[in-house]
Amino acid sequence: VAHITTTSATISWTDNNMPTPSSWTIDVNGTEITGITANPYTIPGLTPGTSYSVRVKANCSDEDASAYSNEITFSTLCEAVTAFPWTNDMESYETDDFIAPCYVNEHISGSGTSIFKVATNSSIGNATQMLQLPDMSNGTQTKLVLPAMQLPTGTPYQFVIDIYRNASGTSYTSEGVRVFASTDGEIEGATELGFLYRNCAQTDGNVVTAEDATGWYTYEFTIPFTGDCYIILRGESQYGSSTYMDNLMVREAPSCLKPTVVNVDNITNTTAEISWTENNTTTPQGWIILLNDEEVEADSNPFTLNTLTSNTAYTVQVKALCSDTDESEYSAEISFRTLCDVVR
Repeated sequence: VAHITTTSATISWTDNNMPTPSSWTIDVNGTEITGITANPYTIPGLTPGTSYSVRVKANCSDEDASAYSNEITFSTLCEAVTAFPWTNDMESYETDDFIAPCYVNEHISGSGTSIFKVATNSSIGNATQMLQLPDMSNGTQTKLVLPAMQLPTGTPYQFVIDIYRNASGTSYTSEGVRVFASTDGEIEGATELGFLYRNCAQTDGNVVTAEDATGWYTYEFTIPFTGDCYIILRGESQYGSSTYMDNLMVREAPSCLKPTVVNVDNITNTTAEISWTENNTTTPQGWIILLNDEEVEADSNPFTLNTLTSNTAYTVQVKALCSDTDESEYSAEISFRTLCDVVR
């Protein structure tokens, strides 16, 4: 089989008859194409991203035909995704190794043969199908390449994913899923977007923040190019439990991007300095800090909150005000406590 496209494939064979048969018949997934007089022959009208089995027989005369050749298989190429948002919540797949048209799921290093799976786990608050990186031995890696996509020019796009993150005592610090964006479906030469740590206390210093507790969290990765795009998940294991993910999405990025990696520093009994990573290319006209459900206007990054109460727990989130009519979503929530007053 050669010259495979999204809707066709060219097949050729060695014919052992002298003289050349009057025609050949090709069986394609149980359907016969008769009266073929060309070798090679291009099979038309195939479906993108589909597996096919083919075999050939010779028609030496109207009354004399050979047996079929051995069967060979191939898959047509997938059409690139062009309609967005693209989503996959894993609900249409059976629980087992994740095998689906237009995806590449393979074990790439280390012991065993494990690949990404579809699984359920009601104990982590999700009894429906989700993507699972199974527990594997230290240093083992497996790779999942999402379907090819064609991202339009002019607007940035994001890859969005939910991941269940665990407390430090239940997960190694280097275990999780590394996310890449690639123009050719290969990790070599791809752009690393971030590392989804299974351990909730870990941060990659960019999009994937440290979290306060075990739970489901959503992360957004800006894709740094348009045109041909493949999102690749590389699972990295270290003798821990499985890592669970859900609700994969590629979408047009909001026009006003939310801040990430919010930090609290220089905490006193009445003040705290809030800082964050600003993801908009043009500095917003301002920000809103949500402090225990009360909105505080901020005009700088970092920004000092200076009317706090001593020995008090606070939660903070930050959103960007890109214009009078365009604001971002809030960042992930973080917590801190002010210091106690000094006894004099």
